[in-house]
Parts: sequence; C-alpha cells; structure tokens
Amino acid sequence: MLALLLIENSTGATAMKLGSSDPTARLTVIGPDVDAVPLPLSPALSRAAREAGATIAYSRWYETGLVSVFDPATRISVATPLRSDQPGARALVATDFPGSPDLTILAATITPTRKQGRFTPTETTFEGRPPALLFTPEALPFGPGIYRIFGVDEDTVSRFIKVFERSGMRIVGVSFEPDSTPWALITRGVASPFGMIAQGLGAMVILGPLLTAGSRLGRESDRYRAWVSAGAAREIVRRNQLLILLRPGVAGTLTGTALVAAALFRVRDLVLSSAPYVASALASALVLHALTLAIQTAIAIRWNTTRLRHVVPH
Repeated sequence: MLALLLIENSTGATAMKLGSSDPTARLTVIGPDVDAVPLPLSPALSRAAREAGATIAYSRWYETGLVSVFDPATRISVATPLRSDQPGARALVATDFPGSPDLTILAATITPTRKQGRFTPTETTFEGRPPALLFTPEALPFGPGIYRIFGVDEDTVSRFIKVFERSGMRIVGVSFEPDSTPWALITRGVASPFGMIAQGLGAMVILGPLLTAGSRLGRESDRYRAWVSAGAAREIVRRNQLLILLRPGVAGTLTGTALVAAALFRVRDLVLSSAPYVASALASALVLHALTLAIQTAIAIRWNTTRLRHVVPH
C-alpha cells in the first residue's frame, strides 16, 4: 500500500513539473525594470540549456497560464510540437482554453506567432496551474518571472545563474526539487526515519509468520517422527503439515483484511489518496501478503521435513 501511495505521489509531483520527473531548479528572477523584456536573455539561456541537456519552462504571468518552453531534451511531452530543433514563433493552445486564443496570443507575444496545434493539459501544471498556452522563446521571450529548469541540481545550475547575471537580471529565490520517479522516492523513503521503521516492521512481517509456522510444526515433531519411522512418504507428511498451517493462515488473512478495511473506512476522510488508489493498494497488499505467506509456508514445511529426515533417516 505504501508503494502504491509512493507511485501516486510520484505521479502528482511529476504533473506539477509539466510532466517531467527529473530534478528541478526553481528560480524567481527580476530585472532592473520589471516591464522590460531583455531579448538577449533568450538565446543565451537556450544555448545554455542545449549544452547542459536541460529544459526550461518560464512564465511572467503564470496565473494566466502563459508559459514559454525550451525543451531540447524532450522532457515535456505535451510540448513536443514546439520542438527546439525547429526555431520560430509558435504556440500551443490548451484544448479547454476559455475564449479566443488568437487575441491572447496577439496580446502576449511581440512577434507574429503561428498556432502549432492543441494540447491536453491533463495532469500537467506549472506553479500549480494548468497551462493555457505554451510558447517558444521566440514568441514569448524569457525575462523576469518564474523559471523551472529541469535536469539540473545544486551543482549544475550555476551556469544558468551566470547567464541571468550577465543579462542584468537578479535572482531573488532559488529552490530545488529532487527527481520524482517512483524509484527515487522509494530510495529516499528507505533512508528516512520512517523508512527505517518500515524496514523493521517489514522484517517482522517476513520473519513473524515463518517463525510461527516453524514453531507450530515443531509442536507436532514427535508425531511426524513416528510417521517417518513407520515409512510414511514425504508427500503425506507435507500434506498434513500444509493442512495444519492452512487453517490459521486463512483465518489470519481474512481477519487482517477485515481489520484493515474497517480502519481505512473509519479514516477515509483523512486519507489523501483517492478511493480507487486506496482500493488498488488494499488489493495489491492482499495479493502480496498471500504470495509471501505461501512462500513462508513452503519454506517452513521444507525445513521441517528435511530436519525430520536427518533425525530419522528413511
């Protein structure tokens, strides 16, 4: 269940970054004159992004959903029609754009801009808002505003900071977001204090049933020694052992499932995930539990019957 929630969180974090799961630097940039549009900044930033294999998303008015994208690394799938190997003033319009996009494009850009097509802004946001229009830097040049530079971190963002400084811009805020792939989230989670607790609980989940099954079979060892001494086949012994472990295993599984389902139902308003994710997580946890329990039972039975054969050769 935790793994599925991590995947959901990964999906949400990726959507917040225009669909990119790469590490990201967020910069707030101002200029000496906030109304100025420093044209030399666009080619310099574009060149730096191409050399670093990075992607730049920028907006001066992100509240309106106007976003410029330079994506030589093709990280932002919805912006693929604005490919950086085809320079020119172009724009993409959201499929749910309110009103007339032509007038907005004309008012927002400084050069004649061609509409390249439409995109669906589902699960794609910039600063928490679905973009309404995506532009190339030739249509809506880089300038003061909010930047997200994908594919850089604290050690590699310095070249972009130098470009801003050489263009007379001032950076008033810098923050970093690590990559948001499921594996990266799991790796960071394992190293966290909560991850350490989860690993301890996981060890208990793995070892607890195994030790319990071994102990339960151990209480029947005298009977099984007698069976083995009398020449009972290994299959007969193992079948009986399986029946002994099957009843408490099924009862425990049903009881645990009922308790977890009841607990989730009681705290359903506090669970941040949607109902389908919770249901999928519960079903996946049940399948994983059944698989793990089957493996643990097989190990306990094999270990016990092997030990019996060593004690009473046959």
